[in-house]
Amino acid sequence: MSAPKRTPVLNLGAGVQSSVLLLMACSGELEERGWERPEVAVFADTQDEPSDVMEWLPLLRMEAYRAGIKLVEGTAGDLRQHVMDTANGSRKRVANPPLFVRDGKGQKQMIPRGCTRDYKIRVIRSELRKLGYGERRPVVSYLGLTTDEVQRMKPSDVAWASIDWPLIHMGMSRHDCELWLERHGYPPAPKSACRMCPMRSDTAWRKMKIERPDDFAAAVEVDRAIRTGLPGLRGEAYLHDSLTPLEDVDLSNAEDRGQLQLCETSGCMT
Repeated sequence: MSAPKRTPVLNLGAGVQSSVLLLMACSGELEERGWERPEVAVFADTQDEPSDVMEWLPLLRMEAYRAGIKLVEGTAGDLRQHVMDTANGSRKRVANPPLFVRDGKGQKQMIPRGCTRDYKIRVIRSELRKLGYGERRPVVSYLGLTTDEVQRMKPSDVAWASIDWPLIHMGMSRHDCELWLERHGYPPAPKSACRMCPMRSDTAWRKMKIERPDDFAAAVEVDRAIRTGLPGLRGEAYLHDSLTPLEDVDLSNAEDRGQLQLCETSGCMT
């Protein structure tokens, strides 16, 4: 007996790459390039999604609806609140973000990330099972990784859900995806990462602080809460890799510092 045919589905993070993959499917371009159109796209909401992702999501819902692709949303709860509750002792455990920790010797470490597994992967698989997919109806999950992320390519750990990376096979980088959106008349897509995600550059933290101050304030609140409060962690925990409280990190860039020096020299008070 031959193995059952795998149904294509899409793991949707609603960032640049996975959005382009969904929009390619909606326009028919994905099929033109040799991939079957996904039957369903699943978005796992950590409830700590940045505000620009949540503002972008309605466009994806509309395009998927027009194309006849089912867009399903699921959640394992409010990750940010779960971290806060664990830090203050009202919750026993949480799948930790990859926090930076100063150990007993004063050395910096990054703890293993558990949040992606519990708040993304398991949620997507749970939603797929609710729709009837599984061992008797296996899937191939399209992931929106690009050529600058090949190190993240990993095989599936469940037999009924294999993985494919169409954008990598097309030779597309993240920048190529940004250009694709521009060519097709879409606004720039946001970066998909929780507001409190420590895997963020100073440029990204600065952009959030300036353009999304409410998101930055939410991250600062978490950063304060986790300092010594998470069970099982030895030492102080931080969101920023400098092991400095996020609210105290100097996020100014060279342009900012040059302007400040000019103002101080000229006596400018603007």
